[in-house]
Amino acid sequence: PGKVAKAVTEAIATIRRACARVGLPEPEDVEILPAAPVAGAAKARRYPPYPDSSDRTRRVLTHVRLEFAEQVAGPILLGAGRYLGLGLFRPEAAHG
Repeated sequence: PGKVAKAVTEAIATIRRACARVGLPEPEDVEILPAAPVAGAAKARRYPPYPDSSDRTRRVLTHVRLEFAEQVAGPILLGAGRYLGLGLFRPEAAHG
């Protein structure tokens, strides 16, 4: 449990930095999800490892929901794999 909590904390911090790096406001909430919030999307473990090079540190892939205090136009791309189809965020209807 401690290892998972640490990984979640690090993932949230990484996502917050990625938002700042591309000029987005700081998210009000970063939620790590067990599955995509989009019906029919594959779970993160079904995607190939990133990066695929064995001599580089592998990244943990996860699904995430971001919530901003102000409206942000989407879709947006975040993270190191954003040029390879990872890190795609699309607007979704308000959840609650």
